[in-house]
Amino acid sequence: MNTHTTISRFVAVSALALGICVATPVFAGAQNQCARGPNDRPPMESHHRGGFGDLRGIDLSAEQVAQLGKLREEERKQLREQGQALRDQHDALRKLVMSDAYTPAASAELIAKITAAQSEMAKLHAEQGNKLYKLLTPEQRTKLQQNELTGQRSMGHGNKR
Repeated sequence: MNTHTTISRFVAVSALALGICVATPVFAGAQNQCARGPNDRPPMESHHRGGFGDLRGIDLSAEQVAQLGKLREEERKQLREQGQALRDQHDALRKLVMSDAYTPAASAELIAKITAAQSEMAKLHAEQGNKLYKLLTPEQRTKLQQNELTGQRSMGHGNKR
């Protein structure tokens, strides 16, 4: 094996390892979000991932709770699908790196797909967060913004702010 090939493979494996380390928090959040069953949900007040903000101390009407439940189900479904696409691309990249078929162009293509999947997940979070925001009354919006600004976030689900 020549030095150029060895260096190329080392760089590729290093890039893959770095990419996995960077993507793992995003991926883990989506995986944890999707792994819940229909009867294994956190309380509405403590759900703050996925752009839903911290609803602690905000009194929601029954209609708002129902609408929020629908939004969460929609997000859960979309994140499950996008999370699977992201896992598939990571698997494909790992297989490529550990094969004789590796080329920088092929890895760049897979990395672009991973980036696109991560971007899509961020977009989904943002859209769902905005839909929640639009459900709230002006007073509730103010309280939500105060919760975000003061850092008074609920302590559930591994959030350590």
